[in-house]
Parts: sequence; structure tokens; C-alpha cells
Amino acid sequence: LVEMEDGRRSEQGRPPLSKEGKQVLFDKVLEIKMVVLRAIRFDLMVELPHDEVDALLVRLLAYLPGGAALLARDFRTRLRELGTEDDEDSPDGMSAATVRQLLAELARKYLDDMILSMAPVLASPRTLAAGAILATMQAVSPSFSVEKLERPLRAADRWLDMPRLRRSLEEWNDLRRSQGKHAVLV
Repeated sequence: LVEMEDGRRSEQGRPPLSKEGKQVLFDKVLEIKMVVLRAIRFDLMVELPHDEVDALLVRLLAYLPGGAALLARDFRTRLRELGTEDDEDSPDGMSAATVRQLLAELARKYLDDMILSMAPVLASPRTLAAGAILATMQAVSPSFSVEKLERPLRAADRWLDMPRLRRSLEEWNDLRRSQGKHAVLV
């Protein structure tokens, strides 16, 4: 702005601003910026997506055919495939609440990783939470894809921006690949 003012003054044949004049103009601009930021109630507090996980997960499971019971069955099958099922921690008796809690914890861990990518710049916290839930559900059951979960996701949150969700997951996958980790299925 100071340079623009100097250019305007030279076009009019007037001398450039003095050092004091530039400082006065700089201070005025800073003051105006502060007024505008206060007027729009700008807050430097960054909203993290972790708080969105529980509510979105409950709504998604309500709209998913089979819901938490389907996920618990897929999870048990996956544990048997991996050969990690213990008798004392058998998921056979997993309740819907236990499955939700497990999914929410894993989704929050994925979110911690997602925040290191450019994904938070590309999408809202709610969209990031949905992406982490999607990645979690795919980890539990690879049969879940964006296409399969799109309708339940849209029903759970009709304002969800699917193109931004896909783009943020792509960005996260790029980060994971650069770190030598496996990409998330999406």
C-alpha cells in the first residue's frame, strides 16, 4: 500500500512519502486491519476436527445398513484373518458402543496424522473428520469405499463436501507415501 501511494504521488508529480509519512500510513493501515478483523469477529483459535468425530460417527452408523453390528462382524473377520484374536479380548461380544468407541479412537489417530498434511487447508474440520472416519472404516473392513459410504455419509451430514473430502484424502495419501507408509484405501 505504501508503494502504491508512492507510485500515485509520483504520477501526480508530487514527491514520495518521507520515512515518517510512510510510518504514519503503515500505522493507519494496521489500525484499519484491526478494525476489520474485529468487525468480522476474526478469531485466531483454530477449530480442530477431533470434536466432530463422535457425532458424525454416530450419525453415519445410524444411516449405514447394518450399522455397528456389520462393522463388528467385519472387524472380527479381519482379526481372524490377521491371526491376532485372543480369547480374553474376543470381539465376538462387541457391543455397538464398543465398536463406536474403537472407531472413534482410530479416527482421531488418523486425524493426528492428517493434520500434518495440507488437508486442513483444503477442507473444513467436519470434512476432515469424515475422511478420517472413512479411512478408519476401510481399515476395519476394506469392502468400504467412498462410493459405498457416500450415500450414508451424505445422509449423516448433508452439507459434507465430497470433492474436498476426496482431495484432502489424496493429500493425506501423498504425505503417507512420502513418509514410506501405505496409502489409505479410498
